[in-house]
Amino acid sequence: MADQAALAAFIQWANAIKVASKPVKHAADLSNGIVLFEICHDIDAKRFKLLQSTDMGDNWVLKVNNLKKLYRLIMVYYEEVLDQPLQRLGSVNLNAIAREANAPELVRLCKLVLLMAVQSTKNVKYVQPIESLPPDTQVSMMRMVESITERLNGADTTDSAHGAATTAAEPDGEHSLTSGHQEQRLLALEAELSRLFAEKQEADRQVQRLTEDNADYVTRYEELMVDNQDVHSKLKDAERALARVDQSGKADFLLKTEIDHLKQDLEKAEARSHAAESLVNEQTQAITDLNRRLEDSAATASEAARLRDQLQEYRHAAEKLQKTEHVIEKYKKKLEDSADLRRQFKHLEEQNTQLVARNQALEDEYRKVSQFKPLMDTYKDQIATLESKHNLANLKNSDLEHELKQTRDRLSALEQERQENHEQITSLEDNLRELELTGLSMAEVPSSPVAATSLGNALAEGNVFELKAKVARLENDLRNARRSREGADPSQKVVLLENLLDDAQRSKAKFEADYLKAHQRILVLEAELKQPRSADGNGGRDDLTLDLRTRLNDSAEELSQLRARLAETEVQLEQVTKELTVARSDLNMVNQDQRQALDSLKLQSGADLAALKQEHELLQSWYNDLEAGAKDKEARISRLLTEKDQLQQESIQNKDLLLEKERANSELKEALINLRGKDQGEEVEFLKAQLVDLHQDKSRMQQEILQYEIRTKKLRTLIANQEEALKESKGRPQESDYTEAIGSLKQALQSKARELDTLKHEFTTHVQTANREYRHLLSAWYNAGNQIFQLQQRAARTPHTPSSWMAHQRNGLSIKLQRQ
Repeated sequence: MADQAALAAFIQWANAIKVASKPVKHAADLSNGIVLFEICHDIDAKRFKLLQSTDMGDNWVLKVNNLKKLYRLIMVYYEEVLDQPLQRLGSVNLNAIAREANAPELVRLCKLVLLMAVQSTKNVKYVQPIESLPPDTQVSMMRMVESITERLNGADTTDSAHGAATTAAEPDGEHSLTSGHQEQRLLALEAELSRLFAEKQEADRQVQRLTEDNADYVTRYEELMVDNQDVHSKLKDAERALARVDQSGKADFLLKTEIDHLKQDLEKAEARSHAAESLVNEQTQAITDLNRRLEDSAATASEAARLRDQLQEYRHAAEKLQKTEHVIEKYKKKLEDSADLRRQFKHLEEQNTQLVARNQALEDEYRKVSQFKPLMDTYKDQIATLESKHNLANLKNSDLEHELKQTRDRLSALEQERQENHEQITSLEDNLRELELTGLSMAEVPSSPVAATSLGNALAEGNVFELKAKVARLENDLRNARRSREGADPSQKVVLLENLLDDAQRSKAKFEADYLKAHQRILVLEAELKQPRSADGNGGRDDLTLDLRTRLNDSAEELSQLRARLAETEVQLEQVTKELTVARSDLNMVNQDQRQALDSLKLQSGADLAALKQEHELLQSWYNDLEAGAKDKEARISRLLTEKDQLQQESIQNKDLLLEKERANSELKEALINLRGKDQGEEVEFLKAQLVDLHQDKSRMQQEILQYEIRTKKLRTLIANQEEALKESKGRPQESDYTEAIGSLKQALQSKARELDTLKHEFTTHVQTANREYRHLLSAWYNAGNQIFQLQQRAARTPHTPSSWMAHQRNGLSIKLQRQ
């Protein structure tokens, strides 16, 4: 929330100073660096040049380049103008600003720009808009300025202590500088390069001025030499004149005085000539010094250009090193995945040993069971026949029970009807007694002969003899059945009882039909008994009553006989059912021992079948798991192969990069030694630390490779043991009487063995490729270390010569200019 408030305050201030070409609305408008460049250009137009292209869109790479350029210029401005280096504050994450407009990092960059504006010569222009902002915005702006100034002042006091603490806290095996520190170092180098360029320009101006002074001094020296020659010629002329004067003896004093004056002039001229010669010597010495410094500055300028070229190379190298670090992380993850694969492989081997043991136990049990196979076949046949007979008996029993139930229901219905008929007969007898007692006249008796004849015909229709014949026939059948039962077998008894039961059911059906006919006859009799009450005359009354009585007595006797025979048939039916149950129990007792043995064999075979099914399901699930694991391994192996190819390409690129990096490091070391003699020891220590880190990484990789080889040896021994176990399981003789279940299980085991061989082959190929890749990596590390050592020795023996094409071109151009 504080960062968002600070950004909002900075946006209001940027809009208030009216420097940006477009109004700023969001924090994303500041992430491309264009608005900040415009503000810095308004602060110092010489140091901050406006960008040529402002249309970047969503290309974060262009944004990062703009922000890097802006941050580099801000660092130079703080070091040269404000005399406050920013390396102590730490670097700003420009990638986060360009990609996602990170608020904390953007606030840090805005604070630097705001402090530049406040401490510049045009601070009145930038401070007055702050006073016109709202109070909350003014407070946020003041806090931003105070926080950056406090950090700069605090960094000055605590820099030495912090440096000591960080050097003491760094472990011996720590990795090289991170990308942030590398970026800071590169920015510091760029600042140093800019400073060197400024010094070079100043030295060029001094050399030009000194060359002009030297030319003036040379012309003056030549003029003095000409004057000196003139004076010497005059002196010679004067001496010749003196000689002639001495000869003539005239004007000696005047000539002597003139000679004295000339000698004084000559001495003065000689003094001037000596002074001019000393001055010329000093100027020539200064010119030589300046030429030497010019050569040194030209060398430094070429070195600076070369370093500038290498700066971009270092950036690319840093990015590639970051990629290699990610690749190393991927390899670590792959090693962890390989550890998981080894654990899974060990678990699968344990499952395989368990399954082999189960298979051996099943084979032993099957050998034991195969000895009883013929007996089991006979038992199975007997069980099948007995089951078929038992099913038929059960069907017959169910039919008989159903028929027995129906007969009982019919008997209960007949009993009820008999009771109703008895009641009707009693009621008819009462009616007859009443008729006898009342003494009705003959006129009440029906005079129609049709009624009398109908009753007689109805009674005559009831053929009592047929019923008696049927009852006698049933009795004879029952006696024959009893006689045959005494000397028959149980199975024959059952058949006879079943036949008797069928006959009894048929006779019962006939009895029911006869009973229905008798009931109909009783109904007809009741109707005929009601007719005499309404009949007229007394003549036919006595005959009718006598006839009715006789027929009623006969019907009552027949009814009693029918009841007795019906009771006998029920008793016989019960006896027949009892005998049938006894026969069934006897039949069940036959071959009971065989049945028990067959049941036990059925149970045992069912249990074995269930166990075999369970084993088959377990093997099927194990096969599915192995198949899924094989697919996963194939996918992983294919992924590892693709990544291996990528890593090989990256290793080749990394070799070239390492060579370039070491060459660049040696060149940079020599350049820094020439530029800053005082930092030579620190640079050497830094390179030594890098070499120690490289050697430690190499030793660590060697240890990991040794551990990996030990693990692969263990896996190979386990695979060899598993192969021997599989060969032994395959070499065992198969018996010809194996069932289909055992055959399918063995086929599944063979397929699993083949899959295990393929997995083993794939694993060995994977191990070989991994070992080969590790050997390549070790050789790359070893070559890199040797090349670093050789480059260090070569750099210590020979002076630096620029290697890049641009540096050679610059050297050639500088030589041409010097010659001109």
